[in-house]
Amino acid sequence: MKKTWMIILTLTCTMQLWSIFGKNKIQNKPVEWAVIKTLHYDIYYEKENEEFGRIAALMSEEAYYYLKSAFIRPVKKRIPIIFYSTNQNFKTTNIIPNLLSEGVGGFTESDRNRVAIPFNGSYLDMEETLIHELTHAYINDINNGNNSLLKINRLPFWFSEGLPEYFSIGGKSTKNNSFVLDLIYNSQIPKFDYLSGFYAYRIGELFISYLSEKYGQEKVLEFFYELRYSKNQELAVKKVFDQDFKKLQKEWRNYLKRKYSIYMQEYDVPYEVFEQLTFRDKDGSGMNSPVKFVPKTGEYLYFSDKSIHRDIWKNSILDPQKAKRIIKGETSAAIEEFHYERNNLDFFPDGDRFAFAAETSRGDVIHIASLKKRKIIQTINIPDIDVIYELDVNSSGNKIAFGGQKNFASDIFIYDLETEKITQITDDKYYDGQPSWNNSEDKLAFVSERKLYGERVKNHLFYQLSRDIYYYDFEEKAFYQVTKEEQNNTHPIWTNDDEKIIFLHEGDIANNLEIIKLETGERASITNTLGYINSIDLNESNDELLLSIFYDRGWDIYLASNPLKNLDYKKGELPRLVQFEKNFYKTFKIDEYKYYGKREREFRKELPEIRKNITRFNLGNIIEQDSLDRAYNLELDSKPIDIKIPEISDYKSRYYLDKLWGGLAYSPSGGTFAEIYFKLSNLMGDSKIGITLGINGNIENSNFRFNYMNLARRIDYGMGGFYLNDATVYKFINESGGTYGYLRERIRNIGIMGSLQYPFSKYCRLDFDAILNRKEINYDWAYSGDSEWTEDFIDNNVQEQYGLEAYNENIISPQITFNFDNAFYGSTGPISGWKSAILFNHSYSNIKNHSLFYTDIRRYFFFNKRYSIAARFIGGTIIGETSSRFDLDYHSGVRGFHDDELRGRNKLVSNLELRFPFIDRLSIAFPLPIDLGYIRGSTFLDAGTVWNKDGLMLGKQNKLEDLKIGMGFGPRVNVGYFVIKFDVAWNTDLENFSSPSYYFSLSPDF
Repeated sequence: MKKTWMIILTLTCTMQLWSIFGKNKIQNKPVEWAVIKTLHYDIYYEKENEEFGRIAALMSEEAYYYLKSAFIRPVKKRIPIIFYSTNQNFKTTNIIPNLLSEGVGGFTESDRNRVAIPFNGSYLDMEETLIHELTHAYINDINNGNNSLLKINRLPFWFSEGLPEYFSIGGKSTKNNSFVLDLIYNSQIPKFDYLSGFYAYRIGELFISYLSEKYGQEKVLEFFYELRYSKNQELAVKKVFDQDFKKLQKEWRNYLKRKYSIYMQEYDVPYEVFEQLTFRDKDGSGMNSPVKFVPKTGEYLYFSDKSIHRDIWKNSILDPQKAKRIIKGETSAAIEEFHYERNNLDFFPDGDRFAFAAETSRGDVIHIASLKKRKIIQTINIPDIDVIYELDVNSSGNKIAFGGQKNFASDIFIYDLETEKITQITDDKYYDGQPSWNNSEDKLAFVSERKLYGERVKNHLFYQLSRDIYYYDFEEKAFYQVTKEEQNNTHPIWTNDDEKIIFLHEGDIANNLEIIKLETGERASITNTLGYINSIDLNESNDELLLSIFYDRGWDIYLASNPLKNLDYKKGELPRLVQFEKNFYKTFKIDEYKYYGKREREFRKELPEIRKNITRFNLGNIIEQDSLDRAYNLELDSKPIDIKIPEISDYKSRYYLDKLWGGLAYSPSGGTFAEIYFKLSNLMGDSKIGITLGINGNIENSNFRFNYMNLARRIDYGMGGFYLNDATVYKFINESGGTYGYLRERIRNIGIMGSLQYPFSKYCRLDFDAILNRKEINYDWAYSGDSEWTEDFIDNNVQEQYGLEAYNENIISPQITFNFDNAFYGSTGPISGWKSAILFNHSYSNIKNHSLFYTDIRRYFFFNKRYSIAARFIGGTIIGETSSRFDLDYHSGVRGFHDDELRGRNKLVSNLELRFPFIDRLSIAFPLPIDLGYIRGSTFLDAGTVWNKDGLMLGKQNKLEDLKIGMGFGPRVNVGYFVIKFDVAWNTDLENFSSPSYYFSLSPDF
């Protein structure tokens, strides 16, 4: 007879709102939004920042006409752009469910073509990101617009990301070029079939830049349109360039070798001229940076991701094999994440305390830690500052200078540790950062992005900006510009005599260290390496220099001895006195935004593009008219020449349809069967509604589910309702073997549910869930040969034998769950950190009450670069009158064991897995071409049992009884949308082994 498990119903309904594990997106404070409506965009920004809204309006519209000149077609649907004031606010966006990391600079969501971008302090960087994301939005509009018969997007990943990068930076990024030179030098340029991740952006951009240079940008866009409909990229290349794709790749590689060979001869290889201190190929790290000397010792601190997450490590230049972790990062509320590309460390004069910035759910903080104690001893909260980047402690140890961000601007601030007061050094819209005190504390060097070089590039606002070195003189209360050139100059540090500044200077293909004498303006080069330098530090005696350099596809730390000896100084310019004027608005002619107000335009309809591509018929006048319509639409979308000021208004939440799917069927015996599901949400994704309607013959026996979630504030809440029907038919056999009759059990559940989440941090939260449910159980009978059911009737013999009786039960079931999750993931599942959930549920009923206690604790140990051990403990108990029981199923039990009848009120299970690299790449040519990479393997050992209160016997006479053990192995591979797993398992009682069991699933490792 079917068993109805109320616990499963409870968990199923509530978990439709939340998942039991997972890190938390925390809206630290509610955001009020404003919107400025321009010609093509609805631009959203945080309220009371109207000046930024106007800047964003002009920047976005200028970017639009830059892209339109390439795509030669208008965007006909309005595109929403959401600007976040900080990266922290951006990472907690609810537009997409993904938990974003510090490295994500923006995204374009495809369902509603929403563009989301954070402000990181630099308008130049934001404009580059905006152009990249608007290229995605432009392509989405082309694919999903009225002029397309089908929503088609067959672009290979390298092209879909390379084309936006091409429009964004067009091969002009020194950092990106240095990455490519590194690939060339180390003979590691991947084939296009294997491109993924970061290098798909870099290689894609470089290849498209080559095509544009050789064939013209028009051919690149023709290639884009052809790729959308071609079966594969080889056919598209042949049609557009009349080339074999493999041959074209060879020509491109030869072009790269010829272009970059001169640089390979001019620049030094890092490990040949410096002493290498860290070795990524041995410890599995990817980034060892930034770096800082420990005062008066031969030791240094640095950030490293050798443990998957980023920690602070200490090492010695005399014995680099004895690295020791000082501060564990990105696993607790104190350090949820680092601004790892814009962070550093600096020591106090005592040589023990050091300071660094960190992200928390309640905002950025400055931590002061002790090297000896290996822990944080003080935390500085500065509520008025939204983001804290690089910092520097003065020689007296009583002030900290840092680059901070607030109100869509990045400036230099000084925090006084004694008075706890903030002094703002710069105050404008230009980017300022990377402060550095001199030893006398009368000057503060920093980087500023305020000087314009060259003529304005068409449809770019901030393209001419470049970063230079400046310093502020506290005695004169004046600013001095130290460098002046188109190439970026960054990361200033002072020599111990305060007479010189060392800084990083970007060339066309790499950045290297230079030094300038402030009294004469003379400059000299210190290094000439082909790797990209990310961080530097000079010791007190100026005879040792630490560098973090990108080489061979990652960052390692190198040591240069006596770096300032025998330098060849050349004549240069003296630092000059400059005025920091608040002229940002005027310099970039932001008032031009007034031309881009929303206008009502009626585009003419065009023929579906795909019909014209595939037809063999002469459409005659239709084609000619369509060409006229296209020309009309293009002209209608011309850059406006008359003023129409964009309107600014408050954001109003409206619901939009996100998903809609369903199906319909009919049978003469069962009637109509249909199911429809749709999901709605508002623009910011803070409010979501899900509705499922299942029709089963008639309305009375149909199903209905409704869920609502609100994620706009720190405390998330949800509610829902359900009307669910289920029926099970049992066949009864008489003594002669014939059919005696049929019993139908009808179960109806009607109820409401609610859920509340309070996140303490990114990793830890408390969930409160509750269900109010009415369960109705009724029985119907049909004798063999009956054409219809006799409702609410049971054969007397069956009722007497099984004690069946219709009844109604009212249930209130509250539940509280504590969740912790700081796990880091590999390609097929977690490989480092913790996951734990402790759950208590109690069901109050008019018939019988019961309670459930359940815990699931998981620990992951990462070691030896690519290996990890996963351990899981599950325990639970059920108390009270209920038919609910635990079992030992595949997902949360013992693999290799099968016994559907073994259930109990108590459960204990432990799982142990070794996860390892299995096959790095598998290519199969026949019968189907299949290419899979990074196939992982797992060997596992499971042990567990379920039992009732009448006792537990684990084993006797060297043979297991109630304790079950299973073991096995299997491969798993991530194919993008899911993880394919195949396991073979055996169970044993320590005396015999069972035959193998096989499991196939599409879920990641636990």
